[in-house]
Amino acid sequence: MGEVLSGSFQVSKLICPVCKVDLRPPNPTICDHIAFYLVHGPADEPFFEFLHPDYELSTDKILSTGSLKRISGKYEFDVYVLDEEDANYPTQIILGLRNSD
Repeated sequence: MGEVLSGSFQVSKLICPVCKVDLRPPNPTICDHIAFYLVHGPADEPFFEFLHPDYELSTDKILSTGSLKRISGKYEFDVYVLDEEDANYPTQIILGLRNSD
């Protein structure tokens, strides 16, 4: 079953935890492990998003209160909520990874 992890990140080290591909916005490489990826900045709307077409997900669903644990359990995703360390960068990144077999 998926789980929700929190933590911080450094811009120079923002990579996929599975394959180590570079995920730094604004133009990250999307690897096969990523089910969804939102960069949630100071504004209400995310300024970068990727939602995998195989899953019934929307930005609103991911950002709604208390939804990440439900999404993690329903789809068996590992969900990472990463807060910035650099004040000149996005405030939060929400990353959903398909569990590896």
